[in-house]
Amino acid sequence: MLKRNLNVISLLVAATSIMSAVPAMAEDVKTVETLDGTVQSAKAYGNGVFLVYGYKADNDDTSIYSATADGKFNKIDGLDSSDFDTQFGDAAKGQYIPVGDYDEKYLDMNNNFKIIEDDLNQTQLDDAAKKLKKKIKKDNDGRFEESFYENTTPQPTQKRPGADSRYPYLDGFSGKWSHYKYKLNDILIGDKLSGKSESTSMIYSDLDGNYVDADYNLGNLTVSTTSASVKIHNTYKTYEIIDDGVTYELKAEVGEVGGNSFLSEGYSDMYRTVNLTIYKKVKGSDDSTYRVVTGDVYFGSGNNKHKVATNGDGSVKVIQNFSKEQASDTIDGIKYPKTSEIYFPTDEDGNSEDVLGLKTGSRYAQPMILSGQKGMTSLFLDITNNKVYAETISLKQKNGYRYIDKSDDDSLDIEQGSSSIAKPSGNLWAVSKGYIYAYDQTKNAFVKQYKVDRSMNKISMSGTNNVIVWNEDKNAYSIIYNKPAAGAAGSATQNTTTGAAVVVGGAAKAGWLKNTDSTWSYIKADGTKFIGWMKDNEKWYYIKSNGVMATGWINDNGTWYYLNISGDMKTGWINDNGNWYYCDASGAMLANTSVDGYTLGNDGAWIK
Repeated sequence: MLKRNLNVISLLVAATSIMSAVPAMAEDVKTVETLDGTVQSAKAYGNGVFLVYGYKADNDDTSIYSATADGKFNKIDGLDSSDFDTQFGDAAKGQYIPVGDYDEKYLDMNNNFKIIEDDLNQTQLDDAAKKLKKKIKKDNDGRFEESFYENTTPQPTQKRPGADSRYPYLDGFSGKWSHYKYKLNDILIGDKLSGKSESTSMIYSDLDGNYVDADYNLGNLTVSTTSASVKIHNTYKTYEIIDDGVTYELKAEVGEVGGNSFLSEGYSDMYRTVNLTIYKKVKGSDDSTYRVVTGDVYFGSGNNKHKVATNGDGSVKVIQNFSKEQASDTIDGIKYPKTSEIYFPTDEDGNSEDVLGLKTGSRYAQPMILSGQKGMTSLFLDITNNKVYAETISLKQKNGYRYIDKSDDDSLDIEQGSSSIAKPSGNLWAVSKGYIYAYDQTKNAFVKQYKVDRSMNKISMSGTNNVIVWNEDKNAYSIIYNKPAAGAAGSATQNTTTGAAVVVGGAAKAGWLKNTDSTWSYIKADGTKFIGWMKDNEKWYYIKSNGVMATGWINDNGTWYYLNISGDMKTGWINDNGNWYYCDASGAMLANTSVDGYTLGNDGAWIK
């Protein structure tokens, strides 16, 4: 019998509720039970499934085990220690856990942990790339060079420098979007001036091949001189501006940011940093006369236009926010985001902001920006001094100038660097000095969620309901599994039970269900999808006729309502893309009236 010095592998699977704990406010924090066992590394996979590298007791065999709420370990036959990689990867297709060093073996979570001997993750990546290629081939009408993809299938680009190439998915909401470079037929101005022979554009796509070309649409980028201004909408067209009686042509282009950049998937959109460059030449002159003028022009218009600090190459690093939804139009056949806007990392007056997530990173200092359902968290992980700093950032606009608004930062002492934080669905959590914290964007602070043994210094999460913390040296760990309760949705006014539906063996129980495309549905007790208005936990939601939860503006029988990105109905003043609207206590948008002394027009927008 092999003992602890062989680093036994154990798989802990909570088939029933390991612990029924509900997150509480700081003044009433739930205490989590401490369990005995050595955990060297671990990963939470959702629905009560946790993969652990370690050992439970001195007399354990080298094997994989399942564990239930009463602490029993049940051995899974067919695996030995040579099968395991200590760095656990993401589950392929949402249900297959990789356990081989080179993804040679998987455990099927939905089929009693049956062993699958195949590289399912690579198959998933290849299938997604092929689906995207098929759609690009069908849509392309001159934007991309056909020979680039005709005989090969472009593979996903890694999500960040140093990321595992086996899992090139973006951090954030669903974790199933990747990005690809496709070669353009034309060479961009910036590449021509630098002597490059080809140009590419960045495509973002989900596992089904649904995509957007993010390098095309810039939204409404207002560029001004001392006497004139022009709105630049995309990187394809040329825009004219008259300055001191001379007509100039302007072009804007975006490129990749190296080093301290970020890229994150939100619920319905994407966030990334790009380098923006503005080029200018006299109208009618040769393209070789284009010169970089990013630092010479103003962004914004009228009394609210500003010059911004540029990089060494004359570009400026900006934040781009673009939708996953495709526009109805195309660029040479290729589909681009329905909405896209450029934001400068400055305050409303054009002064540079020191954003935590955009600081210079290194092996010992990791900046990043997360985008969750409640907003964006900017953080800086200081591994040298064992601290994590976080702040809330919001994207704003004033008179055509788009900027960021950031809160004061809060910090926590941590022990194990990135192993002490977790980022489920784009939200920041951490374990520190006997507590599990969540960063609350409404309070701009870390808030205690659970009390754990003070020795706990590492954490893994797959959503707020699946958490494991541990300390390898203290032979202790804790598991939190808040098993969603099943509830029935009756009439449209019923207060139903909150919780994501648990999928076991392919069957969905009553409650909220996250679909494969990251939308949400509500499953009734009879297994059908709820349709219409629904009140859940004192909040109103609208489920469309296709069974998908609505977000944004909806028109119900001639009345407009606004639903947050999390689906709940908003009331009061609403800022939508820079325009202000007012929805009364019933959620109905008001129009042709005055509220708080502000006049609302026929379309409901405040007339400024």
